[in-house]
Amino acid sequence: MEFNEWINRPLYRVHVTTWNQLLRLFNIDPDKPLVTSGYHPIAEFRVLPKYRTVQSLKLRKLVADRMRLLRREHGRKATIKRVEA
Repeated sequence: MEFNEWINRPLYRVHVTTWNQLLRLFNIDPDKPLVTSGYHPIAEFRVLPKYRTVQSLKLRKLVADRMRLLRREHGRKATIKRVEA
């Protein structure tokens, strides 16, 4: 499998899109390097289920609701855009 095929797997593309929605939620430009000072709620977004806190669950639900809204408004393809390598 070539890199371009690997990076455009549906699951990876959904991860990229949800991450970008999370960044937009915090008004962070997805095209700039991510730098946060001290504790930031963004650090809890991809925590394994066993270690998720109430705050991380709320954050994940908020992003999931935004993704559902995107799908309703623009169709499923809006949530799995092709990633350019």
